[in-house]
Amino acid sequence: MICGRFTELSAAGGVFRPDDPSDISELDPGTIIEGGSMRAGDSLISLRGRIIRNSGILSLAFIDFSGNGFQNLLDEMSLHVAII
Repeated sequence: MICGRFTELSAAGGVFRPDDPSDISELDPGTIIEGGSMRAGDSLISLRGRIIRNSGILSLAFIDFSGNGFQNLLDEMSLHVAII
């Protein structure tokens, strides 16, 4: 398990900063992460993602989500976006 947080997030992917960068040192761009998960509000979302870049911080593209994961992510994101 790699613990950390997304510092940037969109419906297409995000930037993940691990608590310990050595946990991701051997992950190459193009690697598919199977069985990943993230917390969004009260939901635990399961997903698959592709590593786009690894500079000690991962740039990820989401491939798919299990169940209602994508909708749960959109719902949570909408709570934190200001409409101007």
